[in-house]
Amino acid sequence: MPGKRALYGSMGLQSEIYPRVLAILRDLVGGGVLQLPSSVRDLTSPVTAADIEHYVQSPGVASEERVKLFKLAWDIVGSEFAGRHQQYEMFYAGAPFVVKGVYSYRNYGYEQALEDVEQFLGSYKIEAV
Repeated sequence: MPGKRALYGSMGLQSEIYPRVLAILRDLVGGGVLQLPSSVRDLTSPVTAADIEHYVQSPGVASEERVKLFKLAWDIVGSEFAGRHQQYEMFYAGAPFVVKGVYSYRNYGYEQALEDVEQFLGSYKIEAV
């Protein structure tokens, strides 16, 4: 089990890091997730399969692979699951102001920080001119 400082530090950062990761993923996928076929049947239907294969592909990546990857990205950024999951990631440890303020304050280790400052300040003398 990690020490309290590492544990509460990571808990405090979670509510900041997760939205940043989602923002980066949204930038990377762009509008591609909005142009996905609505069903796997669109990939296999004789009416739509050729269009999907032609328009929903990238150089070196078949349309089926691109659809699978973008469906996964959509589950992370846009689906009903994604919204619930983001809410969970933001608040599972409690309100961010409590996690950052109370837990961090209680477990920071001010004594060591003060000792380090005192040791540094005591390590040199200022000579009178």
